[in-house]
Amino acid sequence: MLQKLSRRLFSVKHPKTYREGKIINPHVGSVSFLTQNEPGVLKKIIEKFGDRVNMRNIESDFSTVRSTEKTRIRISYESVDGTYLPEKELLRMIQEYCTDAVAEPIPQVPNFPIELKELEKIGKKLMSLDDNVDRSLPLFTDPEYRKRRDEIALMNRDYKMLQDIPIVEYTRAEKDLWRSIYDQLRPRHLKHGCNVFNENFKILEDKGLFSRDALPQLGPINEYLIKRNNWRLKPVSGILSSREYLNSLAFRTFCCTQYIRHTSIPNYTPEPDLVHEMLGHVAMFCDPVFCDLSQMIGILSLGVSDALIAQIGTIYWYTIEFGLCKENNEFKFYGAGVASSISEIDNAFNGKPEMKKLDLKKQYPTIDPLIQKIQPFYYYIDEFWHCLNQLQELHSQTHKVFSSSMNEDATKLFIDKKIQVYNEDEEPSNN
Repeated sequence: MLQKLSRRLFSVKHPKTYREGKIINPHVGSVSFLTQNEPGVLKKIIEKFGDRVNMRNIESDFSTVRSTEKTRIRISYESVDGTYLPEKELLRMIQEYCTDAVAEPIPQVPNFPIELKELEKIGKKLMSLDDNVDRSLPLFTDPEYRKRRDEIALMNRDYKMLQDIPIVEYTRAEKDLWRSIYDQLRPRHLKHGCNVFNENFKILEDKGLFSRDALPQLGPINEYLIKRNNWRLKPVSGILSSREYLNSLAFRTFCCTQYIRHTSIPNYTPEPDLVHEMLGHVAMFCDPVFCDLSQMIGILSLGVSDALIAQIGTIYWYTIEFGLCKENNEFKFYGAGVASSISEIDNAFNGKPEMKKLDLKKQYPTIDPLIQKIQPFYYYIDEFWHCLNQLQELHSQTHKVFSSSMNEDATKLFIDKKIQVYNEDEEPSNN
């Protein structure tokens, strides 16, 4: 089976422009100044602001100050009445306590969603496989299959978040293909899948959400995952850019397709399809720690450079897609790329591939997005919570120009500073 992350996380290349993007938190200001490093000085400064502003972020920085008697303070603030208070006016209010006072420039970062409803905008530009995979595949040689695949894909092009997911009426041939793959995968799941995967897969079967006799519909599964772990499914029409796909995870949202692979290649497909999404991913999204782990990977991706997106994509690849774990001193899969592929399962557990311990303190070479072969090696973890802790530590060490937090139901992101974002087909201005 094709390596799934490479199908999802191609870097989209578009002509670059220098048009400025939107401002997030337009009523927020940021100032920087030197002040005495002594008890009570920050309290005096804050008291000067009175009730005109709310503090959003306060930082001290000794790295650029030569004297230990002084410190540089950076403050992000917001006017309480929603009317922007100019930095110059605020600095005049505290001038008796500070020197070298300046208004902080507005940081520019790649665009990212700050509300769940913004995920409706993603997927408008899809990756094309035409120039990236073998042209002899049925996707190119069977016009009827491509027509059917596009027919299902177009059902989701204008999907609105939280609305009902369209029902797909699958053909007899599609049902037969599903049944065949299901019957071959399930014995392998029971033998090689981790406990979390197998326990939750059985629950999905008991609830009638998974069955060998019918292709699953995203709607009922989406409702179940929302109630269980506040995890969502978003139907999409094809392959998203790496940035869009990873950003969606921050909102506890998994973007997935509804079409199924060609009957002639049941163990291999150059696109994400229903087999991979359902038989690979969904059982693990029933686990709360795994959902938190997936969300943290998404949070890492918000507003970072293309180079960091590639590194985060590599982490996703070695965990969510092709990750293994150890149970009773045996290797078991939890990654969807293994769980959804007969060939990949057989490869992973035939004793030939090298098994490597995953350590997120190390930086791994980014993957080749055009690899189209079975995995030569796998990374394993001991516990999901341990991997989550490593991701949280990595997040705390990742340099970003802003800090963020999310509301309880993961529908809105809060940014502590004023920032300017530019879209994927733009670059920041020099202003």
